[in-house]
Amino acid sequence: MGTNLKYKDNIYSCQHDSVTSLKIRFHNITLFMCKSCSSDNNMFCMFVKHILSPKIKKEFDINIVYHPECTMRCKQCKIDAHTPNDVLQEYLNGNITDRQFITKSADKIKEEIQNLDQKIFIADDKCYGSDANAFIDSFNPTNEERIGLETVLKKLKKPLVVENATPNKILSIYWNRFGKDVLFALTTDRGISEEMYNRKEQPSKILKMAVIKCKQKGVFASLPVYASIPPVAEFADRIAKIYKTKGRDEALKEIEKLKTEDTKIKSVAYAFLLTFGQTKGREWKYSKIEKEFAQFLKEGTKKLVESKPEEYHNALQLLLKDTGSTEIIRKN
Repeated sequence: MGTNLKYKDNIYSCQHDSVTSLKIRFHNITLFMCKSCSSDNNMFCMFVKHILSPKIKKEFDINIVYHPECTMRCKQCKIDAHTPNDVLQEYLNGNITDRQFITKSADKIKEEIQNLDQKIFIADDKCYGSDANAFIDSFNPTNEERIGLETVLKKLKKPLVVENATPNKILSIYWNRFGKDVLFALTTDRGISEEMYNRKEQPSKILKMAVIKCKQKGVFASLPVYASIPPVAEFADRIAKIYKTKGRDEALKEIEKLKTEDTKIKSVAYAFLLTFGQTKGREWKYSKIEKEFAQFLKEGTKKLVESKPEEYHNALQLLLKDTGSTEIIRKN
């Protein structure tokens, strides 16, 4: 039978608790073998070589046992797997190996499951029944991925069976059908949904970009716009708005682009670095005077980036005043 099979109570088994196994029964002898222990041989054909019988195939009961790992306690299992007859005939005729028989049968069984008229969620051979929340939680998704998955799963009428599952892979499968719905559920903005749906990116990345886009739209709509303001105020305004719409890392990138030798602007730049707690490794770019001045200005940069929309204009005006300017900023 093979050195990897153990015998007990008329059963030869590899003793692995596998999702998919080959089961061969001949009279009172039963053999169980998982996919990992299967070989490139055909066990049935090896048996019949040593048996003389005109109806030998009828004396064997051969099946593929498919039972995904249950993560939920369902009242009644909705999966009723049957060995595909066409694949079974290939096996009985010696056209495929044990491993191929298991693999091809499992693939067809999963296809049959996906055609059922009820919701079942299976990822990497783990079954979550119809519990969408448990299925989603298993991926530890980001907030935007969770909203995307919730939107997709609510719209599904049939089972979802996926291998090498990730939130992005699941979203990719249904993006053409439900992508716009996912984006609208995330942003509640039809314009942004239409625009982002057509991006040639992976769905998970598109969702992140949509959140940023939506945030930018909201922030820019609520903050004052300036047509002509002093260079130091223009710089502070730009960094603060990037921080509010794209986050600290993007604001740091913008500061890194600074080429000016204007002491006031560089002092404001270093004040932002102090506010962000990101001076390490950047100190050498600034003079002693600029760094000392920045210590005085950092309270103003902190108030600016943390300001509410109605506070923003005054915060920018006060920061400009702290640099020594007497100019009055006018809203556009």
